[in-house]
Amino acid sequence: MLGNLLDPIERACDAARTPREKGAKKRQINGIIPDLILDVRNAIFNQLISYTTPTWFDQVETICDVKTLSPHDSSGYFSIADTDSVKPIDKRARKVHSEYTKAAQILDKEYYPDTPPGSMGPVETFILRHGPSATHPRAHEVTGFGVGAFGELSAECSELCNLVARVQAVSYMAYYDDKTPKEAFDAQRPQIRRFWGLTTQVGWARLIIERCTKFISSGNSESPVTATEVDHDAETFDNYHSTNPDHGQGVFASSWHAGSEQD
Repeated sequence: MLGNLLDPIERACDAARTPREKGAKKRQINGIIPDLILDVRNAIFNQLISYTTPTWFDQVETICDVKTLSPHDSSGYFSIADTDSVKPIDKRARKVHSEYTKAAQILDKEYYPDTPPGSMGPVETFILRHGPSATHPRAHEVTGFGVGAFGELSAECSELCNLVARVQAVSYMAYYDDKTPKEAFDAQRPQIRRFWGLTTQVGWARLIIERCTKFISSGNSESPVTATEVDHDAETFDNYHSTNPDHGQGVFASSWHAGSEQD
């Protein structure tokens, strides 16, 4: 369905005369294509729903997108942590819905100009047809999964963890009878959270190494890194607290690290 709605944009992209124009059209398409559409209307997802923690994905189809947040000035990582009780990664995840609806409105205005004033166009209608039911506080929202630089995951990831744990508990109960449905569910969650936390940290580490290799030249006196005076005390402070999350201060204290069983 979404592919059909994007046909006019793809045709405009093919007809673009310059690389700049073609790039702009491609960015429009990429900005509205989700990373995942999670369909939880299948029976296996809901078999143990009465024994386990409910999630906002239950019995609906949800549009999801993964976003990362790195700790640099332009990302707002530190300013959010210093001035707001909401974790930085949760704040980033909650922006996803407004970003999608704004992108959908731009596409509707440009490619579906026949839409009556005050009405939603077809792209926005498609976006808002998904997500939690109308009775949910975040009804029909696009769900953002936030991944932070210190292994922390947004609250939405905990919802997804509950859903995956339920499915794994169903599989466990099919082969074993030594646990109740609730016990089987509770046994799965810590394993999933540890795996996700470790995967997140490893992924960020690989990204940092890759970027350092690509952008930082070693032994070059003209390099911006060697030419700039470094505050070694501040650097040592940041390095210590980023690698010792249990003693973290400021933004580092908000990390959701591997092995934690708390939401």
